[in-house]
Formats: sequence, C-alpha cells, structure tokens
Amino acid sequence: MVPIGPVIQSFYASRDMAKHMHYLETRLDRNLNYIRCHNNQLDIYDDIACGQELLDVWSSGAFCKSDIALQISTDSAQLCADCASEAWVFVWVIHNLPPNLHYKKHFVIPGAIVPGPNKPMDIDSFLFPSLFHVAALQNEGLRIYNAHLDTYVSHLVSVVMFATADSVRCASMSGMVGHSGKFGCQLYCDMPSHHRTGDGHYYPAMKKPEDYNVSGCTHTDIQTYELDEY
Repeated sequence: MVPIGPVIQSFYASRDMAKHMHYLETRLDRNLNYIRCHNNQLDIYDDIACGQELLDVWSSGAFCKSDIALQISTDSAQLCADCASEAWVFVWVIHNLPPNLHYKKHFVIPGAIVPGPNKPMDIDSFLFPSLFHVAALQNEGLRIYNAHLDTYVSHLVSVVMFATADSVRCASMSGMVGHSGKFGCQLYCDMPSHHRTGDGHYYPAMKKPEDYNVSGCTHTDIQTYELDEY
C-alpha cells in the first residue's frame, strides 16, 4: 500500500505542481458562473468539473478549495510476458490536476498491489487500508505547505469522488453478482436473464428463446418500451 496523503503533500510542496493543483477550483468557478448566465447549461462537457453533482456541492460549499478530488481505480495486470501469474493493482488519480496531467503516467499514483496468481477473494480487505487512510485524512485533516501561495493549510480534506474498473472488477468492488448473473445489470435493473440447462452463466436476452423451458428463466418477451418498468 502507498498512502496517498504524503503524495498530496509532495505535490503541494512543488511550486509548479501546487499551481496545477488549483486547476479544479478555477474550472468549477468558471463553469458555475457560465451556467448561471446560460440557462444552467455548459457549451462544453470535457472534464469532471462539468458534472452537475460536483457543481452542486461546490455551489453549496460541501466541496471546498482545500479539498482533494480522488478517483480510485483497479484492474488486474500481467507483470511478466508469457506468465500466467497476475497481480491486482489499485491506483489513485488526483482530479485537482488539469486533464492533460492527471491521467499521465507520472501522476497516476499506485495505491496498492495485491499479488497473484489468484484474484482476491475478498477485495474489500485489500481496499480497506487505502480507504481507512483516506477516512483518517477526512477526520483529522492533512496539513500541507502550498508552495504556489507560500502558505500552510492546516486541514485539507481528501474526497473519493468515484471508483472505476472494467465490468468484471466493478462487480468485485461493488459486491454485485457480475454481468453473468441472473440480475447482472450494474444499474440495479430487475430484468431477469436466461441461461441454458446445466449452464451457470446467464445471458441478458429480452426475447424468450424458442422451445425454452428452463426453470426460473421462463419470463415472457420484454419490449424495449417496457424497460422503464425494470
């Protein structure tokens, strides 16, 4: 595990990086002023600062200038060529940085590495140390020296804005059954899927197959206009 707190402190300790760390607050202010004059709409949607939920909490003061917007992401990685052994890697992305920087390799921060060869059975146990560290920063605050403003901030708060992964890892992170389950929609959709006799994988088919009589999967055809009911 690599704690994100000291990394944030080191970013602010650099004059150039500290200046970049003010991007998000500047963009949020600009977007908020723009939508107030343009019927609550933006002309360009190209970054997290354009999201309505973030604009709302910025406007209300729930998200402040001294807060850090974090994204946690995970995926498996094959560390060696021609080797079946894998590891799971967690990374942090700091969205206070501008878009042309925060996804660059130098600024994507390793959060934790889970060794293989098997995938984690309980991913929460591996996520817990990183999230506990962020919770401690939220509770106690993080003291930083802002080299750009030449001042100290005594209580900087880190906020996990969202978590990202591919469909398989998303199911592990959210605790859901996954896309091959009977109710595999990650939007908590109640539309049931079908499966073949003896096959444990379900398939999200809206039409009932011909000559199909598998127990628990015999729901009638679902029309597109009926999806709102699920």
